[in-house]
Amino acid sequence: MSLFSCPEDCGQIRRELGLIHYYPFNLELGEFDLFNDNSLVVKVKKSVQLDNLHKDTVERLRRFVDFRKTPHYEGKSMRRKRAFQEFGSPFYDDLYNPHITIGEISDPEYLREPVENGLLDSSVFNGLVWQVHAFHLLKRDKSWEKVEVFPFKARS
Repeated sequence: MSLFSCPEDCGQIRRELGLIHYYPFNLELGEFDLFNDNSLVVKVKKSVQLDNLHKDTVERLRRFVDFRKTPHYEGKSMRRKRAFQEFGSPFYDDLYNPHITIGEISDPEYLREPVENGLLDSSVFNGLVWQVHAFHLLKRDKSWEKVEVFPFKARS
């Protein structure tokens, strides 16, 4: 989730995220896709653990959303509009599409044809399993910067 918040809330956000406790879990990867015309991503297949982590994170952070800085939702979906008004993001619960961003593309047309026409093997990661053992808090100025890593509990 992208959260637009006040910089002075960073310490409280970090403390709040530190209260989230999960055990490591596995995710199954899907195919390549283009998001927002310039992000090459690998889709992640639906996972109860990931959905719960996403919802828990959004619930804990919703009080830090600064709607003055948050880009407005311009879409027509009333469900997404309600999610945006409540959580600061139209991508909540089943409206969230889990993915791993591989990179941003400066010229989206460069990969559009290969991805859309099957010229790029979009299934290269399909079915691979990836173990999630932490989540990261990132911030973006000109580029993404890691703020903190929140490791999951080890199973005993």
